Amino acid sequence: MTRRSFVKSAAAFSVASPAIAKTRNANEKLNVALIGLGGQGNFQYNGLKGENIVAMCDVDSVRAGKNFAEFDSKAKFTDYREMFDKMHKSIDAVAISTPDHSHFHPAYIAMDLDKHV
Repeated sequence: MTRRSFVKSAAAFSVASPAIAKTRNANEKLNVALIGLGGQGNFQYNGLKGENIVAMCDVDSVRAGKNFAEFDSKAKFTDYREMFDKMHKSIDAVAISTPDHSHFHPAYIAMDLDKHV
């Protein structure tokens, strides 16, 4: 292979590769589920308002009350296992904002369901 043929092949591939790659449209929103809405979770919620939030979960519905009240959907949960059982087909990504000692299990379930965490 000559340098010239390599450059031609590379140029052709770089033009064709965007058409080959499966990507999201830049205007598409992610379907995000939130687990943990107090403290850091409130910060996460505010940062993700531009996405399509499809489910919220917090064990303390009183502390999560303000965010639950702003969230129009009926998909409000106090148990993330129930949320995954009912909503997993609608979720692209999960933001987990629980205390350090309780991150593993919801993250494990989400990754097992092929969700981005």
